[in-house]
Amino acid sequence: DHVVEMLDVFDFAEPAFVSAERDTTSVPTQTLFMMNSERVTRAAQAMADRLIAMDASDPERVRRAFELCFGRRPTQGEMTAVATFFKQFPTAQGTRDTRTVQRQGWTAFCQALFQTAEFRMLD
Repeated sequence: DHVVEMLDVFDFAEPAFVSAERDTTSVPTQTLFMMNSERVTRAAQAMADRLIAMDASDPERVRRAFELCFGRRPTQGEMTAVATFFKQFPTAQGTRDTRTVQRQGWTAFCQALFQTAEFRMLD
């Protein structure tokens, strides 16, 4: 049997055997998958588009992103780190098209949230 790559990376139970319980792991390949998967990138773009479409300030968008991903509001330290990221992102991209940079920045931010252990693991 062939197991879909995403399920294999996240310890999907072997389909040929009966499993009463699934192992819980957090390994580097999971983060790498979240960084490089086309499916994850599309999900990050969709979330970015949703946030950009909000009639809200950037801090309100950041708060909404944290609520969507983690079910909580960001800490002050997280808000500061995100503000620094968005301040530095346009320079790092080297493009003058503000709409493109905005979408790329929000997509990168969303994908970074998806890569966290907090996003991948349930308490």
